[in-house]
Amino acid sequence: MSFNYSNVQTELQGKYHSMFEGYPDVLDLPTLCDMLKVSETYVRSRLQKGIIRSYYLYSNHVYMIPKVWAIEFLMSPEYKKDKKMLKHKLEVSL
Repeated sequence: MSFNYSNVQTELQGKYHSMFEGYPDVLDLPTLCDMLKVSETYVRSRLQKGIIRSYYLYSNHVYMIPKVWAIEFLMSPEYKKDKKMLKHKLEVSL
């Protein structure tokens, strides 16, 4: 029996979608911080570096982050590295 990485990724993505179903499909900065249980400074630095993908509305100076992109970040190697330093770690068991 072989290990299928794409099935694990799909299952993990589904669990994150279930975990965050109460959040809107498009998040602002405070909502994303609440969802990830991290500080605004942490999220803002990841947004500014492009580690978390987002739309920036220059007219309003507001970040808008589709929830699927936030979940994409949680599954990224960057988040895996950051988890070592974060007090609160979002964990999903498969």
